[in-house]
Amino acid sequence: MSVEMVFNELSLSAPFESKQIARKRMTQFIDTLRVSTSQGVQRKLCTKDDFIFLQLSSNYKIMQWWNDSAVEKEEQGFLKSLRNYSGLILYVEKV
Repeated sequence: MSVEMVFNELSLSAPFESKQIARKRMTQFIDTLRVSTSQGVQRKLCTKDDFIFLQLSSNYKIMQWWNDSAVEKEEQGFLKSLRNYSGLILYVEKV
């Protein structure tokens, strides 16, 4: 059976208290993704198209995390590699 990962943006409905805490939580998220893919989950992360604009903490978005020199390049690259091959989740309005 094929299993895909889907990012639930509601998990970021309340931004973290600081950039440092956001970095730590992103490291934990990356660790979870690594374990999942090592256990056979597909190497892709389905997200909404505004994923990179999601707020991690005040004035710190995922896009900024990807370019943050304080973040391990390997973590940034791992998440980018999953996102590059992901399908976007598009919402259709009910009529």
